Amino acid sequence: TETNIGSYINLSISNNGKDFVSAPAPVLIYDDLRTEAFLPLSGSTKGVTLVVVRGGDFANLSSPIRCAFGDYEVEASIDSANLLFCRTPSVSVAGNMSLSIVYGSDRYSIPNAFFQYKDDLKIIKLSPTSLSANINTTITVSGGPFWSSSLLCCRLGDLAPYPAAHVDSERVQ
Repeated sequence: TETNIGSYINLSISNNGKDFVSAPAPVLIYDDLRTEAFLPLSGSTKGVTLVVVRGGDFANLSSPIRCAFGDYEVEASIDSANLLFCRTPSVSVAGNMSLSIVYGSDRYSIPNAFFQYKDDLKIIKLSPTSLSANINTTITVSGGPFWSSSLLCCRLGDLAPYPAAHVDSERVQ
């Protein structure tokens, strides 16, 4: 019933309706989870990308709750009734994997949701390799694969990131 959500209930069984035998452990009663969306939509094949899953009814859950990227399951952390976090596992091949939440023996899929694993980013060459502090100079970074994205950015040292221009999959400026 509704009042039992989030609580453990003892289960017992009887063959004759009178003599009951108790199960060795209680059963957790929880509401069906809602999974709505996640961010980011992609990350490196190396894994460890922090993924935020938005949904609902996470508040009454106890651990362990897991994220499943295809067949790879990783631990998740509940942030609030509507958010949970997990880190992507590493995979050997780039491509799309379905994302779902696993709680107990149940799997809750995010409709039409695929996390896109992309090849690892590499920097092969910078041009120029030295800069005057007083001149605004464009640096061309060669390597890749660079994604055409509004999130593409560069950072010099500990300065704040600034937008980078996508030239092609092997160059940015």
